[in-house]
Parts: sequence; C-alpha cells; structure tokens
Amino acid sequence: MSSLFLPKPPKPVVRLAGGGVREGRVEVLYDGVWGTVCDDDWDINDANVVCKELGFGKAKEATMHSSFGRGECVSVSMT
Repeated sequence: MSSLFLPKPPKPVVRLAGGGVREGRVEVLYDGVWGTVCDDDWDINDANVVCKELGFGKAKEATMHSSFGRGECVSVSMT
C-alpha cells in the first residue's frame, strides 16, 4: 500500500525570519536558496499551514506589508 503523503524532508524547507520564536517573515527553501513568500493574497489559512508545518498550533494572525521586514525575493519558474 502506498502512502498518499510525501515523506517529511530531512531538513526544514519553511522558516520564520525577522521576528520572535513564533512570529516572523515566512521563507521557503527552493533549490538551495531561501526566499521570502510574497504576501499578495496571504491570509489566515496560509498562515495556519505554515504554523502546522513548523509544529505550532493555529496562527494568531496573518500580517501583511512586510511587518517583519523585507526579505530576499527569489524568482521561480516552473517548466
């Protein structure tokens, strides 16, 4: 029987930066480079997914407009 879920990566691919222990700018590791997640259309549902991935409970709020500082944006093109 195959699993419907992919195995958890051995190292984190999502992290928080520019804030405290349980708050910050969301960054994602892609192709070996950390990049900031854009907050266009960002909402509490997205924040809940990130919190779950990081092992926290539900998100308290989903802030926007670089509340925790601007990060490095990384362009990604899918083929």
